[in-house]
Amino acid sequence: MKIIGVIPARMESTRFPGKPLELIAGKPMLVHVCERAAAGIGWEQVFVATDSDEIKEVVTKADFQIVMTGDAKTGTDRVAQVAAQTKAEIYVNIQCDEPTINPEGIRRVAWTKINNMDRVICGVQPLLKGELENTNVVKAVFHQGKRPLVYMSRQPVPTTHKQVGVYAFTPKELAAFAAKGVSDLEEREGIEVLRCLDMDMNIGVCELPGNAVSVNVIEDIAVAEKELELQKLF
Repeated sequence: MKIIGVIPARMESTRFPGKPLELIAGKPMLVHVCERAAAGIGWEQVFVATDSDEIKEVVTKADFQIVMTGDAKTGTDRVAQVAAQTKAEIYVNIQCDEPTINPEGIRRVAWTKINNMDRVICGVQPLLKGELENTNVVKAVFHQGKRPLVYMSRQPVPTTHKQVGVYAFTPKELAAFAAKGVSDLEEREGIEVLRCLDMDMNIGVCELPGNAVSVNVIEDIAVAEKELELQKLF
């Protein structure tokens, strides 16, 4: 079964413009993510999707593969554009602001999708101290039933887990996602996975190892650098 990992990246982030190329421990954040994705599922299966020539130049220099896309509302919409140009059974969306993601976590999401092809798969991890009140951290409410994910929110909802920016889709799911356009819940919360809930998709969760520090604002860089130093993976 062919799996493609796609790292969607754009320069016009609302909260942090230019974020993908921001240096973290002396290396562009996007390159950290590329290295971890390649360690998780293999270099030949990893592509960066962007509409930015600046990002293309950095990715090419780092010897990773690139797919140029058009404008996109969300990272998953950009992944859908890649799926329309390539052939695979599974597409793993790896968000470019996850420089500390454990490669094993990316493998787990892909493996979970292989065994649950009727579900969109979303990565989760336990909340750390202070994250429940942080509106930059997306909280995930789920259970162990047949339709695990109940809701996601930036607000301090009653849960013990957060979303990690690694998701897995089939090409059909991506095409439907893109065709739907921004949904009501998605717009209210600013969380793209909620479009899947609005579409009544079945969303499964996959608990990931380690401690993924998502870089949402510039203050998160120092936290990510500390985590990278603790991990010493690369």
